Order: sequence, then structure tokens, then C-alpha cells
Amino acid sequence: MASASMQDSPVRTTNLPNYQRIGAACAIAGSLLNWIANLLHPKELLAYDSAAHFKTIAADWSWSLDHFLFIVVAAITLWGLIALSDSLHGTPGAYLARLSAYVAIAGTAIMVIFFVLDGYGMQAAAELWLNAPASETVPALYSALLMSKLGLGTSSVYEAWYLGLLPILYAIAMLQGGIYPKWNSLLAILGGVLGIAAGAGFYLGGYSAAALVSFIVAQVILATWVFIAGIVLFRRTGAAATLPL
Repeated sequence: MASASMQDSPVRTTNLPNYQRIGAACAIAGSLLNWIANLLHPKELLAYDSAAHFKTIAADWSWSLDHFLFIVVAAITLWGLIALSDSLHGTPGAYLARLSAYVAIAGTAIMVIFFVLDGYGMQAAAELWLNAPASETVPALYSALLMSKLGLGTSSVYEAWYLGLLPILYAIAMLQGGIYPKWNSLLAILGGVLGIAAGAGFYLGGYSAAALVSFIVAQVILATWVFIAGIVLFRRTGAAATLPL
């Protein structure tokens, strides 16, 4: 029966405590790295598609490193999210947990694309513009502006999907499952609402300080929620357990 259960849930890796424990450790580590990456990221309230922002990007030596760290965060946290989903197998929240795992996989891909565009593409475009000869300054600036529009659009999808939909689905599944703290799930829902608001704000209204603040707070809440959930799962998997028959 265990094999049949695995076939019904292709995202579900295993229910063995040691694998979930590794996933819990990844959730904790990914959250810690997420906080570090957010602290390293420049906090100037500059319009994303502005010359001032391009100058900040080109002058900041840590820009590419910081965004690469976010990509590492995405990879590590994914294992943690799948482990959290796996831990809800056999609870009333199992269906939403499986759906959440699929959302996490797609969201991680979106996150990686965004941070590659924002980290590598934006810096390359900014440096191209600043180092362009006088006769090519205008075309180079337009290229940088185009890259910023692509980055802003991808950012909107990342925020609405990964920072918004994902924690809300997981939170509902956890509330139904009854094995994670209710307050932490409610915190995830708050972060999800802010993530959707940030994504909608950037996509529909362009850059704004309100959308930026919502984005930053949503990222911090996501990292905090995953960190707490990872600790809970790590403790739960400390005791010996067996596969369900």
C-alpha cells in the first residue's frame, strides 16, 4: 500500500523521518541564508527603472553575489518545502499539501529566473550603459530600461506566486493538518497577502514605495514562517517513526 500511495503523490518523496529531517534542516538553513541575502541587498528607495538605480547596481560589488545567494536559497528551501508537504501526508491537509508542493516547484523556477535577470542581466545592462561611448549612450540606456521592465514583470510573478500563493496554500494545509503552530500559519497567510499585493502593485501600477515595502516584508515573513516550520518538523522527526502501512 505504501507504493500505491507514492504513485498517487508523485511529488511526495518519502515519509521516512530521516529524509524529512534533512528537509527540515534545509528549511532552517534556507531561511537563515534568506535573511542574510535580504540584509545584503541594497535598500535604497529608488525606482527600479531609473538611471539612479542602474548606477547603484553597477557600483555595488555585492549585487551579483547577493542575487546568486538568493538562487542558492531557492534550491535549499525547495527541499524544505517538499519535506513540509510530505509531513502532512495522512492528515486532513494532505491534498492541499500535495498541491502546495507542485506550486513550490513552479515557484522556485520563477524565483531563479527572476534573480538571474535581476542579478546578472540588470548589472550587465547597467555596466553596458555606464561604459558606453557617448554616441551609444542612448541605445544602451534603452537596453537597460528594457531589461528593467523584464525584471519588474518577472518580479511581479515571483511575488504573487512564490511570496503570495505558495505560503497561503501551505498555511491552509498546515491549519487543516493540525501539527504546526496555528500562529505561524496565520503569519504565512499575512505574508502571502502582502506578496500578492506587492506583485499586483508592481505589475499593474509600476514601481512604488508601497509595493516595495510589501515585497520586503513578505520576503522576511516567508523566511520566518519556513524557519519556524522547519524547527517544528526537525523536532518531530527526532523520534523514531515507521512508514505507514
